[in-house]
Amino acid sequence: MKRVTSILLCVLMMALALCPCFSFTASADEVKDAPIIDYKSVEKFFNDSKNSVTAVFKSSAGTSLPYRMYVPADYDPSKSYPLVLSFHGAGERGTDNTHIFRGGSIMQRLLHPNERKNHPCIILAPQCNPASQWVLSPWDPGTYDHTKIQKSPYMAAAEELLEQVLDQYSVDQSRLYVSGISMGGFGTWDIISRNPDKFAAAIPICGGTDESYLEGLKGFPIRTFHAVDDPIVSCVGTKKANEILSGQGDFKYTEYSSGGHLIWDKAHKTGDLTDWLFAQSLDSVKTTYVSDENLTLKGSETATPGGALTVEYEAKEGFALKSITYRGKEIAFTDAKAGSVTVEGYTGGKIIAVSQPAEDDDPVVEPSLPVVTPEESKPLDESVPQQTSPEVSPSNPAEEEKNVSLLGTGAIIGIVAAVAAAVAVVVVVIIVVIKKKK
Repeated sequence: MKRVTSILLCVLMMALALCPCFSFTASADEVKDAPIIDYKSVEKFFNDSKNSVTAVFKSSAGTSLPYRMYVPADYDPSKSYPLVLSFHGAGERGTDNTHIFRGGSIMQRLLHPNERKNHPCIILAPQCNPASQWVLSPWDPGTYDHTKIQKSPYMAAAEELLEQVLDQYSVDQSRLYVSGISMGGFGTWDIISRNPDKFAAAIPICGGTDESYLEGLKGFPIRTFHAVDDPIVSCVGTKKANEILSGQGDFKYTEYSSGGHLIWDKAHKTGDLTDWLFAQSLDSVKTTYVSDENLTLKGSETATPGGALTVEYEAKEGFALKSITYRGKEIAFTDAKAGSVTVEGYTGGKIIAVSQPAEDDDPVVEPSLPVVTPEESKPLDESVPQQTSPEVSPSNPAEEEKNVSLLGTGAIIGIVAAVAAAVAVVVVVIIVVIKKKK
């Protein structure tokens, strides 16, 4: 029995040793799920959180866009945070900032306690009007042609809102992400197609694509999901994206064999989804320089995220630099008229310079007495009293000579006395020595 047990243990150990030699590929349905929270919990979180914002944005075209926003609980303006833009589906349209929580979204995953701890980020969720869409196109074909439709005013407003948030909050602009479901999936494809250099990654779920845009998205990090039996939005557009983008950088299409249109909960549970998302970053970010009319700022148009950015400044005549700030932190303060500063850890956003009136640069000249030649000299006007120092009386040449003579005589007497005293000491010492010898 012991021999059998030993043989079985050996076989088991050999099997364990061989395991690393094999690899397994899990299908979409076999990927380990991550936890998410339900729709009602998302709404409750926003309503209860002191770090959430509920507001309405007015675009330059006059479009009113309600939105909800969340910033991490320990938000620190001196740090920078990734931002996730979330586009809802058709069922969440409204004007109340409440219907936005009726359906699924990436927020179900991002607001789970594990995610808030591991991936703190800013979440921005605009709400489209019931009479409009993120992309003004029919949904069922799963494709659209942007040249045949006008840009949605709510998409334009969402882009403006994003810019405002980037200005007002400490956002790492190398890590802007976007995700959306259904109508929001259309919106996700559309905004990255129009702004491929702005976002670092995207997660469009059961949305539609514009094939003419897809060539420009080669190499763009995307995770997209669709079910082949979707009756609301055909998977044709997503399949076309897979044909063009597969093998072109970090692109992955997960296709479900069933599930219909309502696949977003399953997609949001994908185990490595958020780890992948937050690992994405732009190779470069656009730089923005802001100064008043008395200053000129110069620097590169793009910068490596997290790297150093050198900014040159030059003031107009009569002005000098007062300060340069980045993300509310003063990085230079001087009264120089021209020079350069280095911004460490630049991740996008505005570099703001302020001028001040320049101080007088003319050298300060000490007043000097005029040189008067003998020919120009004039006798003093005796009618004007002459100032004399109360401590020092007018000098008398005879008195000064007498004082010098007394000083010399006193010095000689002192020296003679000192020498005599020294001789006397020596004599006394000699006498003492002689007496001791006797």
